[in-house]
Formats: sequence, C-alpha cells, structure tokens
Amino acid sequence: MTPYLKAIHPTNSKEENTRRVQLIRLVRISIRWCWSNKA
Repeated sequence: MTPYLKAIHPTNSKEENTRRVQLIRLVRISIRWCWSNKA
C-alpha cells in the first residue's frame, strides 16, 4: 500500500495485523488440506 493511499484510507494497524494472521492461517489450512487430499 502506497503512502498516498494510506493517507486517503487510514487503517488501524491492529485490524491489519489480525487480517494478515487470518490470511496466513487460511493459507496454512488450505495447504494442509491439499496435502491430506493428495495422500
């Protein structure tokens, strides 16, 4: 995200962090699910 966009849309850092954590968790779960399906 560019500083220009950040200036227009000020985001809460805590919200950003939780969103990122949820995304990583989702990716990990999907990878694990794919591996279990392949096995």
